Amino acid sequence: MRGDVSPPWPGPVAALAQGTGRWSAHLLVADQRGAIRSVRPADAAPAPGTATLPVRITALAPTPDGALLMLDERGRLRTHGDTPLTDAVAATLDAHPGTALAATSRLVLVGDRHGSLHAFGHDGMHQAAAHRGRVTAVAVADGPAAVVCSGGADGTVRTWTPGRGPDDTPLAERGCAVTALAAHGRTLAVAWADGLVELRRLGTDEALPLRPGPPVRAVAVTGERSVVVGTDDTLFRVTARALS
Repeated sequence: MRGDVSPPWPGPVAALAQGTGRWSAHLLVADQRGAIRSVRPADAAPAPGTATLPVRITALAPTPDGALLMLDERGRLRTHGDTPLTDAVAATLDAHPGTALAATSRLVLVGDRHGSLHAFGHDGMHQAAAHRGRVTAVAVADGPAAVVCSGGADGTVRTWTPGRGPDDTPLAERGCAVTALAAHGRTLAVAWADGLVELRRLGTDEALPLRPGPPVRAVAVTGERSVVVGTDDTLFRVTARALS
């Protein structure tokens, strides 16, 4: 994928998110120096909306109402635009810094270093103890009942519906930490610390593996069969031939 500076920008990538709302046609990319770029998913051609923040951003969570929620390197919430849940999320993260962040139109999800998940919705906050140790990634498969997917330093991927207990059986489990998650519909991308990336279908045991080589820092699912992978050096997209 090409970049928007000369020489072409190949990365590095610290966080990725498929846009929604006014960013729905864009992919949002944060690098490791505080710059956030809006690019086209097909070829990373620049789109309007580049900004530079004074801190490193570790997670991006755009919302359909036009807000952009961000988690900085200290685990605090930063925002561009307003969403009704911002104040509650920010207050919680001021006291208990977050380690992972995701959002939908109805829900803001935060993971913390103790393995807990915090779901902020219009009906209040729900919590679950999902992992042993740090939550390293969260994603939300939106629908009539949102399904929260979380990954941890304990090497598990778990699912949770806020208001209920987390599933006892992990969706996936390996002998290394999860580094990134992303969801689109029922498709989930999982990146592991040993460099493996899996494209999974929620509700099935099917997993399509990919080993890009360098450590994976972030993933974004841009379609039912397409995943964008971000590393310390580059950004690229892979489309699976089939995922039932």
